[in-house]
Amino acid sequence: MKSFHSIATICIFSFLFTACKKDAGSSSPSQQRLIRYTETLNPGTAVSSSTIYNLAYDENNRLMSLTNSQDPGSRYVFNYAQGGYNFDIYGSGTLVIHQNVFMNGAVIDSTIQYNKEGDTISEKYIYWGGNELKYLTTYKVTSSGSQVINGTEYIYGFNDELILEQDYFSTTSYTYNTIVANNFDLYPVYVNRSKQLPSKITYSNSTGEKTWNHTYTFDAQHRLIADSIFASTGGVTLKKFTYE
Repeated sequence: MKSFHSIATICIFSFLFTACKKDAGSSSPSQQRLIRYTETLNPGTAVSSSTIYNLAYDENNRLMSLTNSQDPGSRYVFNYAQGGYNFDIYGSGTLVIHQNVFMNGAVIDSTIQYNKEGDTISEKYIYWGGNELKYLTTYKVTSSGSQVINGTEYIYGFNDELILEQDYFSTTSYTYNTIVANNFDLYPVYVNRSKQLPSKITYSNSTGEKTWNHTYTFDAQHRLIADSIFASTGGVTLKKFTYE
């Protein structure tokens, strides 16, 4: 298994591609709608590189696609249907991942994913109540049956913010030391996501620990326009957001 993307990761941590507002306001979704996302990577040991994604929406203001402007064949595509939606990732015109997402009312019940290496992965979602995700079980599916390959527990703080995510192999913790509200979701979100943006993310596994510190910039309408991420390894990632 070489390629796998958890929908829980995409949904809960949608600030990776999210247009957010610093505080609650009266702006309509169309006024907050993101049309371009730019990511610049500066690893510190090599020449920096930038990727620009253009966003498209359907008539219901739902995200349909993020397309790499330098390589239109590389894109993320959403297709919505009754009872769920499909999520596809393409790389230079080749389908890398296809995922079917099945809904149970207003929350994700389960998913099944296929990748270009021929692996089949399934997820099952368990909730505390409402849409607060409690546990995610990941299975590898073969012709002879399914096998649990990972389990992820989600732990929340007093303000319902995600503070800890731990699975069989790693732990990720989230620190919030400033009030930066996460009020706008780009990806279709059907599970709880933190009400604030994290100032620090810490990831640890058997090989050691890495941290990422976030600094956010907002425009006059309190919309997020930049997220500067400083890695403990020395690299810097700059995410920029452009609106209609």
